[in-house]
Amino acid sequence: MPDNYDPAEMMRRAKAALHVSAPSDSLHQIVSRDPEAFLHIRLLYATDNGNAIEVPLPKNDPEIAITGIFCGPRFLVYSEAAEQGMRQGTYYYRVKARTLVDTNFLSDLPNFYEGHPTKSTVAIAKTLKFIETSLGRGFDWSFPLLENLREVARGGNPFPYRKVAAAKFFDETGRSTPRLEGFSNDDPQLSAYFREAEKSWAAVLADPGSWEMVGRRDWVYCVLLKSMTERWAGSSVKDGLRNIVQFCLDKLDLLPLKELYFAWKILQPDSHLAILNETEFKTPTSKSLRRISALAWDLFLFRWLETQLTDTAGTDFHLPLVTSLDADLMSAIRACPLRAVLIDDRARRVEAIFDDAREFHEILDGALTPEQRDKAFDPRRKVGRLAFQPTSVGAAIHQLEKEIEKKAQRAK
Repeated sequence: MPDNYDPAEMMRRAKAALHVSAPSDSLHQIVSRDPEAFLHIRLLYATDNGNAIEVPLPKNDPEIAITGIFCGPRFLVYSEAAEQGMRQGTYYYRVKARTLVDTNFLSDLPNFYEGHPTKSTVAIAKTLKFIETSLGRGFDWSFPLLENLREVARGGNPFPYRKVAAAKFFDETGRSTPRLEGFSNDDPQLSAYFREAEKSWAAVLADPGSWEMVGRRDWVYCVLLKSMTERWAGSSVKDGLRNIVQFCLDKLDLLPLKELYFAWKILQPDSHLAILNETEFKTPTSKSLRRISALAWDLFLFRWLETQLTDTAGTDFHLPLVTSLDADLMSAIRACPLRAVLIDDRARRVEAIFDDAREFHEILDGALTPEQRDKAFDPRRKVGRLAFQPTSVGAAIHQLEKEIEKKAQRAK
């Protein structure tokens, strides 16, 4: 990498080029706005351009529970490696769809193979068949593992192991029908899958990276807790954002833009997050903390998606899809329209870009006080000193939870 190459500046310039791009723009129009910024960046971009690659979603069968995460029906991909190949006459990209499995889908999978009929039985059968026949069995169940990590660490719960065993069974067999013999560890034909599930959980529990990602999800939860206190207090979008920014600078010692984008969504009076229509979000109740935690996991999918898209390099791309048995997750995806992902493999940086990111940044910029701006963008400051200390984040979360519990008690 050249000595004068500034990954953060190049990422900022690439984002600026995307912010002024239209959904129908061609790849050439997007990249030509700042060619230098895209020199080391791979791009996935959702588009309405009819010449782009179509997202491989099921057609004419709503019972197949798979949807896109990006906000366009087609997508464009770009990398400098492929552009160099084009100049040499060997232009190509390799794009593989990867279906991220939602927690509800994975939770229902063991009962599906067991043969216990549920309201999701038909959807699971058709979805598994579509993944097997149309998506090359691109089946990623890593996200629910993170969501279950703390529960497994406490011990005494066999269900997360059954979920992983069922996922491994599909990985190996591609089967999309229930088993007449059921789905039990006592079945000699299945015992190997349960042993593999135990190994998988042992590896995840021992992986510091897994716990780091759960810690990053706690950032989302922490900021959402603060956002809900501002919403319940009747704060305007501008005042609420300013108060949340101050909280983040004081308690996390950083300006977490993705989390602040989610806070902006919560503060909007006409928010498209359907979950906010629930009683637990209209006023503090005994169940509010549980529902805010669930929303934090739904929104954390975008952070996890960024991590997953760094698994490839050069001319290879993953196109993420997601199973859609979780209505709250679908609401979060619709409310946060994902337009693009920028990946800098050399600097190991990745950034998801939402379709309304420009509007968000303008509103955030107007909400910051001069003192907040000076602190947030001080080049001498060690950013995130507190955010990467689990005890500091935990203390901030505990304080907010107690505040909300008190509000719930007074509201009875």
